[in-house]
Parts: sequence; C-alpha cells; structure tokens
Amino acid sequence: VKRGSLSSFWASGEIMPLRSEDGALVGFVKILRDRTEQRAADAALEASELRYRSLVEVSPQIVWFADAEGSVTYCNAYWYDYTGLPAGATGEQSWMSVIHPDHREATRAAWLAAAGAGRLYEVEFPLRRADGQDRWFLSRAHPVRDGDGERRSWIGTTIDIHERKLAEERFQVLTELAPAIIWFGNPDGSLNYLNDRWYAYT
Repeated sequence: VKRGSLSSFWASGEIMPLRSEDGALVGFVKILRDRTEQRAADAALEASELRYRSLVEVSPQIVWFADAEGSVTYCNAYWYDYTGLPAGATGEQSWMSVIHPDHREATRAAWLAAAGAGRLYEVEFPLRRADGQDRWFLSRAHPVRDGDGERRSWIGTTIDIHERKLAEERFQVLTELAPAIIWFGNPDGSLNYLNDRWYAYT
C-alpha cells in the first residue's frame, strides 16, 4: 500500500458490507491494518530458523527434536547417513531398530521416564551403523520451555563415544589384573572406586 507519495507499507485488508435496517446493501467498509513491523519480524524469524536449521544439518553429530510428549519429529542428515534409515523415518520403531537389542528396552524406558517427568535425558547405548557395525553413543536431550515454564518440545544430541568406551574397558581390565590394590577418590577425599584385589584382601 502507498503511504502518501513518500513510501509504501505492508497492510492487511478487510472489506465488510454495509446494510440498511431492511438488509439492503448500501455500501462497503474497508479496514487496513499496518503489517510492516509484523512482516519484518516474520522475515527475521524465518532467517533465524534457516540459519539454525543449516547449522543443525552440518553438525558433525546426530541432532534430533521431539514434541512435548516425547515423539521424535526431526533428525538431521547425520542420523540418516549413519544408520542408513530412509530420510524422514522418525518413529519409535525406526530408532529402536538400530539400537543394539540388549539395550533397546532400557533405552526406551529411560526416554519415556525423562519425557514423562520433563527432566534431562541421558543414556549410553550401542548404535548400529549402516554397514552393520555397532558403536557406542551417548544420547542427551533437554526439554525446551516457553516463558511460562511449559514444556513445548525437546532438543537432543547423540554423539559417538566408542573410543572412550573402549579406553574405559581397557582401563578396567588393567586395574583388575594389576597385582596391587588400586583406588580412586573424589576431590573431597571420599573414594569412588576400589579394584577387586581390595575386596579379596579385606
């Protein structure tokens, strides 16, 4: 819409009929509302979402979203590249199918418990790669809340921790086979680990 002879602005219009007391059409009323600021805000939001989606798509880890109830609604390209699942497959049966059978029920139960309580989700499990190899992953998700604290959705990441898990397993074997008592402590001095030789001796 032209604003005088100087500039234009975005507007939404509404036309309503004017009728006399006997119902005869006598004219129309046209109402214009200035939508320039709203259009600018919508454009900025769209640009922000585009940048965010682009960042998620190029992320070197699996990124996923779920609705407020915990149903997965989106996975980035890394998920489909890794698992070999068809693009757009986000249902529970899809992601459960690529988790190692020994860990499926525990992983599902942990997710349902976190989604139901609206608390942090964190679990480790072996995930099958498209070539059939299983690798360990750590999956975490946080609830996204609005200004009133209401849970609106979830955002999650699933990262490869396979090398770390292997190192932990090798370390565990070494500490258990060592011909000595081995222990670890927390910063406050309390113990958090003692190898089997301690228990066998004491």
